[in-house]
Amino acid sequence: MWLVLSVTGVGAQTPEKRVMQDYPKLYSDFKTEVGGQKAHYIIAIDISSSMKSMEASVKSNLKNFISALPDGDKITLIQMADKAETKIVNLTDHTEINSNTRSGIISYIANLKLKNDGETGDGSDGFTMTKLITDGLKKPGSSADMKYVFIFSDFEYWSGKNKYNKNAESWASLKSKLVNESRAKVFGLIIKEPTKIGAVYESELKDIFKDFSKVSCPDDPAILNQWFNTKKSEILYDRLAEYLTKKIENQKDSLILKASGLGKELSITPKSPELSVVFTEAELDANSLSEAQKTSESRPLIGSFRPKPTIITVKAKLRAPKYTNPKHPAHTPSDPYNEVDKLLDPQFSEYKIEVYQGKPYLQWYIGWPLVAVLVFWILSILYMIFIKKVTRTWSVRGTIKENNGTTTPIRGVTPINPTSFSIGRSNAKGNFDVNIDGVGFCFKIESRKNISCLPLPGLKSGYYIANTGTGNAELIDAYRKTTALGNNNFKFLSKPGAFTPVTLKIREGNKEFEIKIQ
Repeated sequence: MWLVLSVTGVGAQTPEKRVMQDYPKLYSDFKTEVGGQKAHYIIAIDISSSMKSMEASVKSNLKNFISALPDGDKITLIQMADKAETKIVNLTDHTEINSNTRSGIISYIANLKLKNDGETGDGSDGFTMTKLITDGLKKPGSSADMKYVFIFSDFEYWSGKNKYNKNAESWASLKSKLVNESRAKVFGLIIKEPTKIGAVYESELKDIFKDFSKVSCPDDPAILNQWFNTKKSEILYDRLAEYLTKKIENQKDSLILKASGLGKELSITPKSPELSVVFTEAELDANSLSEAQKTSESRPLIGSFRPKPTIITVKAKLRAPKYTNPKHPAHTPSDPYNEVDKLLDPQFSEYKIEVYQGKPYLQWYIGWPLVAVLVFWILSILYMIFIKKVTRTWSVRGTIKENNGTTTPIRGVTPINPTSFSIGRSNAKGNFDVNIDGVGFCFKIESRKNISCLPLPGLKSGYYIANTGTGNAELIDAYRKTTALGNNNFKFLSKPGAFTPVTLKIREGNKEFEIKIQ
C-alpha cells in the first residue's frame, strides 16, 4: 500500500484515507490482498534544454512518487534527449523496487542534469523514447502487472538527423507492437507548451496507446505536486479494482453461477466459494433470464438419482449487494451507493450457469422400475416374434390292448414342424396325422406362440393338448403326474424347446389305449 507522504501537505488526505472514504467496506475487507496487486511504472523524462526551467519541480515530485511506491512494484526509467542519449537508465529495466534499488533510483534522479541549449546531445527524440516505452510494456513478466507510463515533456520532436520533421519516423510500426496491449495507462504531462506545433507528436501517442491522457502542468511545482498526490490515490483505487477484476477473470471459463428455483423466482448465485466472498448475486439480461426460466420450469418425465444441471451460456452482470453503503454521502434511496458497482462499473458479460430442471413427473425409484418392466416386456415380445421357435416334429408310439390279451401297435410321425396335429378317429372332419380306426376319441396338440411375458395359464408359449372327441382320458407326464383331459379343454403340455415324453391312457369299450407322444 502507499506510504503516508509529507508531500500531501497540511490537511490533505493520504491515498489510503481517500480510498477509505469512497470504499470503506471493500478496503477494510481486502486491504491485505490489495497490497499484492503489483504495478509496473515506466517513467520517461525529457532532459532537453526546453525542460530546463521545470527541472527542480520534476525531480522533486519524482523522488516523492518513487519513495511512496510499495516494495515489489517494478520500474523502468527512460531519459530522452537526442537519439544517442535516449535510453533506459542503468539497472532500471523492469526493476523490482525494494530498499536497495529505491535509494539508487532516487539518487540518480537527484543527480540528473537537464541539457543546456546547444549542449552536445540536446534534443527530444520522441520516437526513440516511444519505442523504448512499447518495448517496456511488452517486457516478459510485465504482462501480469498494472501498467502506468508517465512522460514528462513538451512533446516537441527534434533530432540531430531529422530536426523538427517527426514524419520522417515510422510511428505506425510502434502501434503494431501493442495490438494486444490494452491495460497500460499512459499520461503525457505537458510541462511546457511547445513552440513548433508541426513537430508535436501528441496525436501519434494517442494513436499508439489506447489509454492516453494529456495532462497540462503549467510551470508551477504546486500544481504538479497536487496532480501526483491525486494520482497516488487513483492507483490505490486501481489496485483494489485489479484484485476484484482478477477474481472475476479467473472464473470466466468455469461454471461460476448456479440457478435454482422455478419461474420468476429464479435465483442466480455464484458457485465459486472464492468469488462468492464478494459477489452474491447476478443479474441476467432479458433473453438469458427467459432461457434460464424455461429450463428451470421444464419437468423431466423421470427424475435422476443424482440430478445433473443443464449448462447454458448467458449474459449476466455480477452483483455485490452486501457492499451497498447506506451511510455514504452519495447514497440516496433512489440511487444506492454500491462500492463494487462504483469501482468496477460492471457490464453484462458472458458466463456459464447451471440450471436444474423442475420436479419430475415420476421419482426415480418409481419411474425407472416401470421403465425396466416396460423394456423387459418389449424385449420379450420381440424375442417371441423374431427369435423364439415353438414348432417341432412329433413321433407317436403306442399299443392297443384288448381284453383277450391281443395287442396292436400304434405308430405315426407328424409332418415336419406342424403348428398342430391330431391323434384319433379317422371318421372326423379334417385330416388326422395319426389315425386310429374305430375309436371315438381324438386328441389335438397345438403349438402356440403367445406375445406375452406373463407366465399365466393360457398365456404361456408352448404346446397345448385337448380331447376333441368323445370319452375321457388320462395324461401322465414323466414324473408320473396324472391329469384328466376333458372334452375341448386345452391344457398346457410343455414349454418350447426340449420336450419330455408324455403318455395318454384311454379306455374305450373292451380296449385300452396307451399312447406315448414325444
